[in-house]
Amino acid sequence: AHRSIGYLPVVDENNKLKGLITRASLVSVLSDVLWADPDTSQNGADSDTSQNGTEIAAEQNTATKEERVEI
Repeated sequence: AHRSIGYLPVVDENNKLKGLITRASLVSVLSDVLWADPDTSQNGADSDTSQNGTEIAAEQNTATKEERVEI
């Protein structure tokens, strides 16, 4: 049977759960990276902070999204 994974856990160095990466958040990060304005990129890196405090950064072939979540 085919099982899909809906969430990926994000843990700190002590394996304490800090948050979850959803399919929707991953698509959001990738779309922002793929359609980013190349004129705003500096030295091959691009970073943007949205109004809700989420930071999205892209450098070469790596995209990251950081969001503070209270647990």
